[in-house]
Amino acid sequence: MQALDMAYITTASMLLVSCSTWSPVDRDTKPREGTIQVAFNPSAVAFLPASHHGEWRGDNRLWVMDPETPYRSTGSARVSTDVIEYTWEHEGKPHSGEIVLSGQPAALEARWTDTWHSKEPMILHGFADNGRISLYGTYSAGEYGAWGWQIEIDVQDRESFFLRMRNVVPELGPIPAVILHATR
Repeated sequence: MQALDMAYITTASMLLVSCSTWSPVDRDTKPREGTIQVAFNPSAVAFLPASHHGEWRGDNRLWVMDPETPYRSTGSARVSTDVIEYTWEHEGKPHSGEIVLSGQPAALEARWTDTWHSKEPMILHGFADNGRISLYGTYSAGEYGAWGWQIEIDVQDRESFFLRMRNVVPELGPIPAVILHATR
């Protein structure tokens, strides 16, 4: 049986929180009087709903610098509870990426790699709220200083999957980088 992290919360003049590991051997241990016992299993968090698990295909647009002229290709996404794998093309060359989510909905961490945008893993942070996941990170643009990168995953509509990426350029703000609008 998997051990669960147990938090014991006691109300007194202050809120006291302590954590310990619980195992089947501890089942007969009684919490102190006036304590509330709460089970927390971080591996049980589902960031992406089951309605969106599986394969998606659709129009992928990539903006290199001109916001009026995106490169278009067919894109795909494979979605599971905490991983998105996606594919697309640029000038006939196939590319792929992966976003791995961890943490809790109000404090997400994502590990992002992409064969064109981010060959080395980039760590982003963000949150999940009402069918949307918003992530943000920064990277060095060499002599141009620190730039930002935003990823938004939208699963509000059961019939579609949206993946949006924006490059955050100093003095310009967020500009479109990628939009994948996919359906089954």
